[in-house]
Amino acid sequence: RFLDMGECAEPFLGKTLLEEKNRKRRLLWTGAYLLCTREKDRILLSRAISVRKPSQRVMAMFSLAIGPRQGGDGRKLQAWLKKFKNGPQPSECISRLRGAGAKLVAGNHDRAATGKIGTEEFNPDAAKAALWTRDQITEDDAAYLDALPEVTHATPGREAPPAEAEFTLVHGSLRWPIWEYLYSYEAARAHLERQRTPFSLVGHTHMPMLVREGEEYPQGCEMYHLEDGARAQLDRQRRVVINPGSVGQPRDGDPRAAYAAYDTESGTVSLHRLEYDIPATQKLMEAAALPRWLINRLAVGR
Repeated sequence: RFLDMGECAEPFLGKTLLEEKNRKRRLLWTGAYLLCTREKDRILLSRAISVRKPSQRVMAMFSLAIGPRQGGDGRKLQAWLKKFKNGPQPSECISRLRGAGAKLVAGNHDRAATGKIGTEEFNPDAAKAALWTRDQITEDDAAYLDALPEVTHATPGREAPPAEAEFTLVHGSLRWPIWEYLYSYEAARAHLERQRTPFSLVGHTHMPMLVREGEEYPQGCEMYHLEDGARAQLDRQRRVVINPGSVGQPRDGDPRAAYAAYDTESGTVSLHRLEYDIPATQKLMEAAALPRWLINRLAVGR
């Protein structure tokens, strides 16, 4: 279930992180992604959100939260995010996402939380958390999660049929939607072969990264870790895969929440990190009697 990057057959990302992060080993994990369009006074920041701004620019955010529509350099948005309550509150999160009209896809933890799949493939701590979540959500929550697709398509700022969509959303990869970790060149190539949109969003590893296809690359694509503040120009002629990392449980050695923003006017995607009250979140987890390792790892981002 957890993979040591140092033992991967093609540890391209592990090698990058080992070099960039003092040669510390990394673990991989999961999350789920969404994309929604809002034209009101709130935006959804979670694994892909979009809102039409007064300037007609469309901003798409990838991570997990809901907040007021903001312009400029995003400082007001970051200030708002710092007020967002973090913690083990699955039913409340589902309610907020539903209220925002978010478009979501399911991941392995969503499926396990409703009992649609078992926890045999999970490590003991992850299994315990999934079963705990199952006890916290309502029957209506579970029905909503069970109805989520494992792959969907969307275009920030407007409705578009799948054939005309800009983004494909999937939790793991297009080859194995809820299970595959997209961290090797082989997995990336398999995903890109199945991608019919210019861009796609994935999760599951909880590590911010970007994949870009290109015949000039020895492996058929380039792959690299996205540092805080990194900005990449997207080209509709080259398929791209973006992983915005994780708000709730980063795994790249940086404990700050991670999210990415896609600006349709400039055609760029940027990665951002945001500090939050980790001790407060850990106290909530302790009160819920969640596994100690899941509590401790928040402070180190692993």
